[in-house]
Parts: sequence; C-alpha cells; structure tokens
Amino acid sequence: MYSFGKAIILVALAMGFGYYLNEYQHPVLNDFSEIRESDVIGFLGTIYALITAFTLVNVWNHFDFTRQCYADENDALIAIWVNTDYLDDPMITELMKKVLLNYIDRTLVYEFPELSGHREISLPSTELIEIKKVIDKIQFNDSRDPVGFEQLIVSYRNLTKARNQRIEQAVIDIPRLLRYFYLLTSIIFWIGFLIQGFSSPKLYYIVLFMGTLIVFFSYTIIIDLDNPLGGLLRQPIRKYEVSKEFIETTDHEISVPITDNTYNYENQNTQSQ
Repeated sequence: MYSFGKAIILVALAMGFGYYLNEYQHPVLNDFSEIRESDVIGFLGTIYALITAFTLVNVWNHFDFTRQCYADENDALIAIWVNTDYLDDPMITELMKKVLLNYIDRTLVYEFPELSGHREISLPSTELIEIKKVIDKIQFNDSRDPVGFEQLIVSYRNLTKARNQRIEQAVIDIPRLLRYFYLLTSIIFWIGFLIQGFSSPKLYYIVLFMGTLIVFFSYTIIIDLDNPLGGLLRQPIRKYEVSKEFIETTDHEISVPITDNTYNYENQNTQSQ
C-alpha cells in the first residue's frame, strides 16, 4: 500500500503540473512541436525500454536465485531434523531441536532485518556452529546409524552453503552508477510525456497519466526486486515459520493409531489358513 500511496501522489503532481502547462503555458508546449514531429520521444522510449528490460532481467535473476537460497536452507533444516530423529537418540534429538529452533529464530529476528538494509553479518553464526557441536556428540547405537549420520553431514553442508549464498545475495545490489543512470533515463522519459502536448487536452492528460504510471512502476519494481528482504515482494518468512512448526511438532515417535478400518494382516493370515 505504501508504493500505491506514492504512486497516487506522484501521478497527482504530474497531472497538476501537466494541467498548469496545458492551461497557462500552452505556447511552451507548442514550441516543442518540432520535437514531437521528429519522433525524438519515440527514440527515447526505445532506449528506455531496452535499459529497463536489461535491468529487470538482471534483478529478477538475482531475486529468483535468492528465493531459491531460502528454499534450500529450509530443506536443509528439515533434512537435519529428520536425519537426527532417525538416529533414535532422545538426548541428541532434544539438543538438535533446541539449536535448530535457535537458528531459525536468529534468522527471523536478527538476520533478516540486518540483511534488508544490505548490511553484512557475521558468518558463520554461533547457532550454525552449535548445530555442528550437536552432530559431533552423536554416537552410533545400531547398524543403521552410520547411514543416517552420513546424510546428516550432507544436510549440514547444504545448510552452510545455502546460508552463505543467502547472505551473499542479500548484500548485493544494483551498482550505484547503474541505479543513477536508470533513474536519469526514467526522468528524461517522463519529461518526454510531459512536453508532448496535444490539440486535445483529454488526450494529453491520458498520455501523461499512463506515462507517469509506466515510469513509476518500472522503477519501483526494479528497486523492489533488488532488495528481496526489504521490498513488497519479500515474504520468505513464512518458509522459516513452517520449518519451525515442523521441528517443534514432528518426531518419529508420532504414530497413526490403529482403527477399525485399519488393515489387519494378522486376521487376514488367520482367515487364509
């Protein structure tokens, strides 16, 4: 809603300025008739479209890769919990649950606000190291444990990699020179709509209205995608909340109660005999 509010204010200012030019400075608009006839505005529009497309593709690739980092990190957290629970060691299970929940809480409460401002944070975190310490305490109780332990090590490596990539992507943004250049071309393109002028005031206001919206939302979307944690399109928080809920409520001791509709193999074998 905040961006829509800014859009309304910007459009209102643009329309007011356009009304002033059309009503009180009409000769000024007429002076730009040669510019309109030479199709300079169309040329500027083509350049603006190319710059916008180039910038948008780059920031979208950055946004999409960052979103994949969130998914990989949560997959690794779930895998660590499942493989730890598979070892069937109550003490290790409780310790791992505690450190995993601490890891998620730190990510939500501390890291996301810091990274949304493109500020670097410590790497690795204390919570990540605590997960490794719990893994080091694991002892094998039966022949199946080495299999689960091996998968646990792989999951921990995946978690470390995903977290590192998430942090790296969060502190990367559009180069300042490119940002300023795109802002400048946006302003020039908007001015082109402003000085177009038409014999019909209604047509002039419609074109100015649409042009202002195009420029505003193009710039807003690009800046928003450039900051996955601070813009309108963020919302990776839900993934971590779901992972936290899964870790808190799920373990291997939860079983499905036998009901009257449950298939009974013992009765089936008795009847067949």
